[in-house]
Amino acid sequence: AATALSVELGVQVGIKWVNDLYYQHKKVAGILVESVGNHLIIGIGLNINPTDYPVDIQAKAGALTDQQVDREQLVASLLNYFVRYFSLDARDVMRDYRKLSLVIGQQVELVVGKQIIQGRVQDVLDDGGLFVQTDTGQQTFYSGEITKLNMTGWTIS
Repeated sequence: AATALSVELGVQVGIKWVNDLYYQHKKVAGILVESVGNHLIIGIGLNINPTDYPVDIQAKAGALTDQQVDREQLVASLLNYFVRYFSLDARDVMRDYRKLSLVIGQQVELVVGKQIIQGRVQDVLDDGGLFVQTDTGQQTFYSGEITKLNMTGWTIS
């Protein structure tokens, strides 16, 4: 989705582990994937054009473009990229994912259950695990939410 949006709209979209897309320091998309038997159900919420966001998310939510977008063409492009990525080896998919990652090398605060973990993200592993250096050592996480991401000049929270 990040690659398709970047190519189709001419913007540079980054990924916050595991399922949020950011452009110009603001969240522009969220992706949910549910496995049901041998099938995947994929839901994508896109903020394509600017809108009046509720006050509580105005500082966090953004839009991909202020230009008119052919939404049918954009959906077709997204589907084409999904089909292409599903035919690739998982290592190739994860190599591309890492290139777009906003979190690798960054200091984060991760919430897992009721626990708050702070550390520096070392990598996103081929199986999707978040590999983090914490004060207590290296740990890999397969669930949770990055609630703070400190990057040069800005913080996602």
